[in-house]
Amino acid sequence: LYLGQNCSVTPLQQDQDTVFLTLSRCRQYAPFCADFGPINLGTTHQMCEQLHRLLTCTPLDQKIVYYTTDKPEDVSNSMFLLGAFLCINLGVTQEQAW
Repeated sequence: LYLGQNCSVTPLQQDQDTVFLTLSRCRQYAPFCADFGPINLGTTHQMCEQLHRLLTCTPLDQKIVYYTTDKPEDVSNSMFLLGAFLCINLGVTQEQAW
């Protein structure tokens, strides 16, 4: 599992060696005012399930790249989701996830 950043508007395309995963527009946080989070529990659950399925179904020789844009709010929310996955699905402590 790799972490990346895509500054382009164009989504990264999967190939035979790499699978790309990002927080899609439909799962982004809908701001109340000028805030950018936290991500709701439903989105957290969906992302954890999607990443878990991807990790269990992807061949070991294929790379999985979880990426986000370079916007600070997207980076923050993506890091939260990755940390939540590590704690919820892989059982690491908060300190280990940090």
